[in-house]
Amino acid sequence: MLGMQDEKQNAALKRGIGGAFSIKNLLDYEPDIDETSAALIERIQQEPEFDLFQVMMFYQIDFLIKMPFT
Repeated sequence: MLGMQDEKQNAALKRGIGGAFSIKNLLDYEPDIDETSAALIERIQQEPEFDLFQVMMFYQIDFLIKMPFT
C-alpha cells in the first residue's frame, strides 16, 4: 500500500482492512494481548538472560497470529 500511486485503489484497500483497527476491535484484542504478555513475563522469569530481539520477535508473531482468529 505504501508504494501505491493510485489514490482510489489505495482508499479501497484501506477501507477493506480499516475496520480491523477500529477502537472497538482493538479493545477486543485486549485479552489476547494479556495472555501473550503473561507468557512473555513467564518466559523472562524462567530465563532472565535472553536475546531480547528474538524474544520480542516471537512475542509479536504470537500476537499477530492470534489476531485473525479473535
